[in-house]
Amino acid sequence: MSRVSDTRQRTREAAAQLVAGAKRPHEITVDQIYAVIQQGSRTTINDELKLWKDERTKVDALGADLPPAVADAMRSLWVVAVEQGELTFTEQREAMEAELSSIQRERDEARASRDATIADGQQRAQQATQLGEQLADLQQRLVSESATKNDALGQVHALQQEIASLRTESMRQQEAAVAAQEKQSTEFQARLAERDLAFQTELGTATQRLEAAQDHMLRQIDEAREGQRHAERALAKA
Repeated sequence: MSRVSDTRQRTREAAAQLVAGAKRPHEITVDQIYAVIQQGSRTTINDELKLWKDERTKVDALGADLPPAVADAMRSLWVVAVEQGELTFTEQREAMEAELSSIQRERDEARASRDATIADGQQRAQQATQLGEQLADLQQRLVSESATKNDALGQVHALQQEIASLRTESMRQQEAAVAAQEKQSTEFQARLAERDLAFQTELGTATQRLEAAQDHMLRQIDEAREGQRHAERALAKA
């Protein structure tokens, strides 16, 4: 029960107690009520006391033409009915206040959840923006790297063609060098064979001449020896 509701209820109870103590309803004051209950604001007590006095006046007016015993019984029933109604009203109000508190709590939780969802959505949107910027940067880098890659591939292809051309030219030059070397070797072998043949021919001729000279010299030596022997024999005879 809220503080205000409790003050209103206790205001009515205090007023009933004062009436039971021989106080007339119209004589009861706010200060007297406050002296009994010791709580609440005088404004709340005053408002509730006025309502109670109005209700009491209506009850007294209804019982003015009735016998005292019947009027007292009616007033007692009215008090019980009012108290029961106030109790029911208080219970309903407390239930409504509890429900309102629950609704407010749920509203606060829903608001907190909504704020969290909004914050999360904003964070996700910011992340999406950042990812979009990163994606754009990556795409730009990819385009740049692709162009660089294509340029590098073009250079590699050109180098491969140049290497192939150099290999072809090198093989051609090697083949030409081998052919020239083989030709030179063949020509050299031919010249060598020709020179060897000429040398062998000259050697044969020189050998023949030497042999002829040796034969001639040997004949001359033999003739000289024979002449010497004739001379010696001639001297011996003389």
